Amino acid sequence: MPKSPTLEMMYRTIEMKSRGLEVYSLAPGEPYFPTPAEIVEAAHRAMVEGQTHYVEALGTRAVRNAIAGKVRRLNGIHAEPGDVAFMPNKYALAAALQAVVNRGGEVLVPDPGYFYSEAVTLAGGRPIRYRLSDDFSLDIDEIRRRTGDRTRAIVVNTPSNPTARVFERSALEELYEFARDRGIRVLSDEAYEDVIFEGAHFSVGSLEDSPDTVISIFSLSKSFSMTGWRAGYVVAGRGILSLINKYVEHTMSCFPPFIQAAAAYALDNQERLVAPMKGECARRRKIVMDALEGIDGLDVNRIEGTFYAFPRYGLQVGSVKLAEMLLREQRVAVVPGIGFGPSGEGRFRISFCQREEELLRGLEGLRAFFRRSNSGSSSRGRGRESMDSDNMQMDGRGGLRRSVDAFYGCAYLDESIAYRASTLQRPLERAVSAPRGLHVQLHDLWRSARQRHPHGALHIGIAAQRRQECAEEGGAGEHPGLSELSRAQFLGYPGALRRKRADAPVARGLHQRFVVDDEAAFSQPFEGF
Repeated sequence: MPKSPTLEMMYRTIEMKSRGLEVYSLAPGEPYFPTPAEIVEAAHRAMVEGQTHYVEALGTRAVRNAIAGKVRRLNGIHAEPGDVAFMPNKYALAAALQAVVNRGGEVLVPDPGYFYSEAVTLAGGRPIRYRLSDDFSLDIDEIRRRTGDRTRAIVVNTPSNPTARVFERSALEELYEFARDRGIRVLSDEAYEDVIFEGAHFSVGSLEDSPDTVISIFSLSKSFSMTGWRAGYVVAGRGILSLINKYVEHTMSCFPPFIQAAAAYALDNQERLVAPMKGECARRRKIVMDALEGIDGLDVNRIEGTFYAFPRYGLQVGSVKLAEMLLREQRVAVVPGIGFGPSGEGRFRISFCQREEELLRGLEGLRAFFRRSNSGSSSRGRGRESMDSDNMQMDGRGGLRRSVDAFYGCAYLDESIAYRASTLQRPLERAVSAPRGLHVQLHDLWRSARQRHPHGALHIGIAAQRRQECAEEGGAGEHPGLSELSRAQFLGYPGALRRKRADAPVARGLHQRFVVDDEAAFSQPFEGF
């Protein structure tokens, strides 16, 4: 069973940040905003009051009353407290599948869509992908074609992760009638119900007089920025809930009552508490759409709901490889489209409910990546046989026309201790496949230096060395004599590198010097790199 692409990228991002690297993460599916203070206070009150012991498997009476009231008020679902249960969204999905999937039963899941296939497999079922239309709307004819005698359930997700599509009421009505007539359950994942920019959210469960065919699954994670709380709920018929109750009893026993108390408070005040989040998401959506639409080589889908964009790109490279290149070259983390099903290949997902500074930096990284790709200056897609390092030259202005074999660097922060860029003192094989590699390393050097000396200007000296010249010195990629240079000598020689041997050829015109006093200078690669 494959790992979660979202979590895999998130873990890689966390690991890189733990090493002091700055990564602009557009991968995690969560809002950056803090949980509203009122909800935190409600949890604290419950803990102080002693709500820290076992409770009912399906939730306390208070939270079930709040859930039923909310779905009647905001979703039009005719539910009573006995028709609902408190549990995390993912757990609710797993429990519902355990309840409806007999061994070998089939469950239809959207393609592209969230990671439902793994939950179906864990429940002993067989996931069957149904393709969405080209505009990511529901294709009822496709669902009919995929439905068979062993079909037990159809999963639908609106607003949709990752496509950002909000399904129309008419399509959901048609789906409901088809499923009801065939005796098939509809699992409706409505985690993003509050993040709507165009159209209106419609809960398919509202078509029933009481829960029966439809199992509606909700989350507090996105609406209230409560991803770490693991709070959600399910609305289903009494027979399904009795099976879910057994599943909870023999796995979790129950869920923390103080979190249930906080959830009840949130649901009772949902309209007021989610309003600020919706406004901020709408503002970031405009930033993202404006930025992506200005990048040649990207075909941007309309973002009707959620806080995701799912653009198609034109490069002839798989989405996993593309995500790796973006992370390596631009320090931008995205989720590869293939993780959402075969129809997601050729796309990637970005989440835009991040810190605004991180979002803007990430979008700038995307723009730089695709600009370089479209201009043909990047070496991606080229074979090693076409990368003859001996022929790589410097242009007349001292900038890199293509690349060079090795970079060497030294830096100091004002008059403080010199920082030697040891990672630069090896042949940059990655300079061929990752043209921005040196620029990224310099950015790391800047951050490392500023941690010790927050107010200094960083003086950076960089020299480029060709393989032939290294060979003449008897070195296999290590610059002879550079380690003996003082910072003043190195930074003060604009036209040449000093050598140990007087008769060694001097590499003129290959030296560059920068004085950086603002991190904004790293928003674009230095000229020549």
